[in-house]
Amino acid sequence: MSNRRIAWKPSEDGFAESKDGHWRIVPLHCGCVKPQWFELKRDGKVVSGWLNTQREAKDEADRLCSLEE
Repeated sequence: MSNRRIAWKPSEDGFAESKDGHWRIVPLHCGCVKPQWFELKRDGKVVSGWLNTQREAKDEADRLCSLEE
């Protein structure tokens, strides 16, 4: 997606949070140092999981927002 609906703060250690504070991307390490997958949360509840990259999680957040419009 080229047009972002959600603005994101810079990520730290694999974690990312939206500027409005509603969305969060959490890395899942599964015993590895590098994150294996990412989980997308909205207001503390998991809305999507097992995403391969932060970019995929951000795209999914944008997609979910577009469904609400």
